[in-house]
Amino acid sequence: MISLIARLAIKEGREDEAIDLFKDLMKHVAEEEGTLYYTLNQGKKNPAELVVIERYTDKNALEHHSSTAYFKEFNDKIAGLLAAKPVLEVMEELHSI
Repeated sequence: MISLIARLAIKEGREDEAIDLFKDLMKHVAEEEGTLYYTLNQGKKNPAELVVIERYTDKNALEHHSSTAYFKEFNDKIAGLLAAKPVLEVMEELHSI
């Protein structure tokens, strides 16, 4: 299994726009084969920080997700809402319950 944690710093006051973009994206992601888990989280202390936690069956599923037309369109749209470059961390899942 492959896990990915993406941390996105959103421009102040643009959080709702970013969340709406993610909600639209997630409609497509829900239909992806190989995507097991995809959740959007917002910081309590810093609501301008969005964290996406993702889980895929393998590297190919992650690559498929990243290569879709709707994900590329999402990236183009979210870019204008970012206060900094996203921080992405890809990990190999060792154990889960």
